[in-house]
Amino acid sequence: MKYTIVFLFSYCLLSCNNEKVKKENIYLSENLSIIRPINSLENMIDIEPLLDTVRYVKLELTDKSIIGYIQKVAIFEDKIYVLDTQASSLFVFDINGKYLFKISQKGLGPHDYIQLDFFDIDIDKREIVLTDLMGYWTMRYDLDGNFIKRKKISFFTEGIVPSSNGGFITYQNFRNNKENMKQEYNLFYIDSLMKPQKAYFPYNSLELTPPPTPRSGPFYHYNNNFYFFSIYGNEIYKIAKDSLILKYIFDFGNKTFDKNMLNSPENLRLYLEKGEYNSVKSVQETDELLCFSVSSSNVPILFTGYYSKVTKNMMYSPLYLIGKEGRILGVPISSYGLWLINELPIDDLVSWREDIDKNNILIKNSFLERQKRVANSLTLDDNPVLMFYKLKKF
Repeated sequence: MKYTIVFLFSYCLLSCNNEKVKKENIYLSENLSIIRPINSLENMIDIEPLLDTVRYVKLELTDKSIIGYIQKVAIFEDKIYVLDTQASSLFVFDINGKYLFKISQKGLGPHDYIQLDFFDIDIDKREIVLTDLMGYWTMRYDLDGNFIKRKKISFFTEGIVPSSNGGFITYQNFRNNKENMKQEYNLFYIDSLMKPQKAYFPYNSLELTPPPTPRSGPFYHYNNNFYFFSIYGNEIYKIAKDSLILKYIFDFGNKTFDKNMLNSPENLRLYLEKGEYNSVKSVQETDELLCFSVSSSNVPILFTGYYSKVTKNMMYSPLYLIGKEGRILGVPISSYGLWLINELPIDDLVSWREDIDKNNILIKNSFLERQKRVANSLTLDDNPVLMFYKLKKF
C-alpha cells in the first residue's frame, strides 16, 4: 500500500507539473568550439613523447575495501571517491590511495538503498550525493560518510546530478515516461522539492530503444561545474544555474547524428538500425584538454580523441601506445585539475609483468619502468591501480 501511494504521488507530481514546466529549445553559447574528428583505422599513435608526468596510485586493499568493479571515479579536495556498482558501495581513499571509509547501506531501512548506480559531489553544499535508480532515491551524506537525508525521484531516470540551487538535473536516456508525462523530455531541471522546472530535448519513447548509458553516466564534472552530453546528439553543454550553455559541437561529417530523426518516427527506427552515425561514449575535461571516446554501432571500434583547448590541435585514434611497442593507454575515466585518470585492471598488470619476466624483456621507457615497479608489488587479489597523467602541449 505504501508503494502504491508513493507511485500515485509521483504520477500526480509529474502530471501536474508537466503542464507548468518551462520547455526550453534555445541555448546560450560560451566560447563555443567545433571539433571535427576524422576516422582512420590506420592511425596508431605513440603517445610517449607527449607524456609530461605520470603518477600511479594503488588503492589500498583491506578487509573493508575490496573493490569488484569501478563504475566511476571522482576526486574532491584530495580524496578519491570510487563507486563500485558490483558491491553497491562508495569507497573513499586519500590522494595516495590509503583507504579511509566507505558508504555501504544496502537494505530496506529508512537510511538504506537497494542499489547504487551513480554518485557525485555537491560542491556548494559539500555533500556526497548517491543515486539508487531501483529504489528511486537520491541519498545525501556529509564528506565523512554520515547519512543526512534522502528524497524520492518522481519519474524514471538514468542519471542525476546536484544543481547549484539545491535541486537536481536529471537525464532520462529516452526511457518510457509516457505514464508520467504528457510530453517526454530527455533532460530536466528539478528543484529541491523534486518538482520539474525546465525541460530540454523532447522525444517519443515509443519509437526509441534506449541506448546504453555511458559507464560514468552522461554527466562529467570540471572546474566546479557539471557538463552534459548525449549518445543521440553531438554537443556538450555546461549546466548553469538557469540554463544550458553550449560549449562543444562534434562535426563528424556524414557520420554526424541527425537529430531531425528524433521527430521523424517513420524513419527513426531504420536510421538507428543502420547505425551509420557516431556516438560520443565518454567525455573528460582538464584545464588544457577535452578527452572523448566515440564509436559507431556498425563499426565496433572505439576511437579516443584529445582536443587541445589551447592550440585547437587534436589527436584521434583507436589505439594509443606508451612507446611504439609499449602498453596500450586506455580511455580516461576521470579527471582532476590538469590530470587525466585511467584505471589499470589488476589482472592486466599482473599478466603484463609475468610476460616481461618470462621473456626477459628490457624496458627502456621511464614511464613503463615505474609501472613495472608498481606491478612487481601486486597480486591478483589486489585492488586496481589508478594512472594519473598529464600531456605536454601539442
